[in-house]
Amino acid sequence: MENRKERGLKQLPDGRWQWSFLDPYGKYHRHIARTKGEARAYLEKVHTLIREGRYMDRRKEVKTTINEAVERFLAWGSSNLRPSTSKADQYIAKLWLASPCLRGKVLDKISAGDVELYRQARLKDVSHHGDRVQTRLVSKREVDLEISRLKRLFNLAMDWGLCEKNPAARVKLLHEDVKRTRYLTQEEESRLLDVASPYLKNVVLFALHTGMRRAEILGLRWQEVDLQNAVATIPAARAKGRRDRHVPLNAFALQIINGLPRPLDSSAPIFGNAKGRPQGNLERHWRSALALSGIENFRFHDLRHTFASRLVMEGADLPVLRELLGHRDFAMTLRYAHLAPSRLRETVAMLEPKLQFTCNQLEGPPPGGPVSS
Repeated sequence: MENRKERGLKQLPDGRWQWSFLDPYGKYHRHIARTKGEARAYLEKVHTLIREGRYMDRRKEVKTTINEAVERFLAWGSSNLRPSTSKADQYIAKLWLASPCLRGKVLDKISAGDVELYRQARLKDVSHHGDRVQTRLVSKREVDLEISRLKRLFNLAMDWGLCEKNPAARVKLLHEDVKRTRYLTQEEESRLLDVASPYLKNVVLFALHTGMRRAEILGLRWQEVDLQNAVATIPAARAKGRRDRHVPLNAFALQIINGLPRPLDSSAPIFGNAKGRPQGNLERHWRSALALSGIENFRFHDLRHTFASRLVMEGADLPVLRELLGHRDFAMTLRYAHLAPSRLRETVAMLEPKLQFTCNQLEGPPPGGPVSS
């Protein structure tokens, strides 16, 4: 009885079996096995890899370097990520490609040890300026971001069939405590505003009265502000949580907006320059003001913490604060709970009317009557 023909399997004149397939890249492959069962097993395995999107051309794997993968990673990010995230990836990618631990290496030749060496080198960044060597301490949070993005690059490379493993997956993040609640005191705020440029002063005051992030403030456009209902809308495309965020504006925030020149183009940024274009020198204004005011260990993002801390100390409820800050995870909001001890005391004081009854119960006999000896 003649053997039933199976697609991709063919018996050769010498008795061996040829198994063949077309890969996802359009290339036809032929291989030889000793028996029909062995050939069928190989073919089924390849078809499974192709079906699950895990097939990889070995010759392509050997030729793919970290430089080529980074180029594709950045191209993917430009069309799939927020502009701010894509821009950050471009900066981080330069650090990867400048490191001798990673630069020019084939993806599958990069080990977890190489990634660990990169991390250790970044924790104590050393730069050379002629004969002078300058050392800059890099925060654990910054290094964690670089490693997490490297993990993402390798995961995508695996999906694209450029490598088989993710060496960064085995490198644990340092997890620096991100529950930083540094905020301005009233005295520090006065010092900062006294030396701030008019442009920076408006941005700082707006941040203190809205709790908006730096990118949200600088990206806010006139068409996104409803002055009649006193609310600013951050579209999902720019919002951190990928959903529209509505920020209520108090009288002070409205006063700042109304005091700014309004261009004819409604798509122009509110805190732009005289030509209605985004300001590109906020960082220079910010660093100058910090230096002149003598305020140390303070970031622009801490203005957001100041907004939240002051609301809590004035009695704002944490669920309301969560909505104002746009937190998706309530744990992020709970960092401010310790700033409202009086509110906590007021809550437990609600039980005080029952205090006398409780004391009487303790002084009297047990509920079951006197205990017999």
